[in-house]
Amino acid sequence: MTLVGHWRGGLGYVAILTSLLLAGLSGSAVADAAALVSTLYPMMRKSGYPAFRSVGLLAAGGIIAPVILPSLPLIILGVAGNISIAKLFIGGIVPGLLMGLALMTTWRFMMRKSDLEPQPKASRAERLKALKESVWALSVSALGSLRRRKLP
Repeated sequence: MTLVGHWRGGLGYVAILTSLLLAGLSGSAVADAAALVSTLYPMMRKSGYPAFRSVGLLAAGGIIAPVILPSLPLIILGVAGNISIAKLFIGGIVPGLLMGLALMTTWRFMMRKSDLEPQPKASRAERLKALKESVWALSVSALGSLRRRKLP
């Protein structure tokens, strides 16, 4: 929230960025959607976001996982078809990021006339503090994708 909370519909951007990070960890669309809905949906409802838009955004964010490795379908395809997992990773990362960018663009279009008030912009010190507090969580995502790339 310290990075994008000052944008109109900031919690939606948080959901999209979180779905991109979760896609690099689990590789399962169902697991990502369940994790997103169980944590972010109550927050979005308390903040006044419409239920149908919140659920739609969280469901759309969950479908990024099968594209970005460690995607379970891509790993099965790589093993069964004797295709390089590293090449599949390279082939999936750009479409996955483009899916996130498309979701952000669509969310911005939907929120431009919304009556939701953005939060005040966080100071540089608050952003640095949030980054320091999230280093361990972000390193889990980075180390998980590095560890998985070494698969045959």
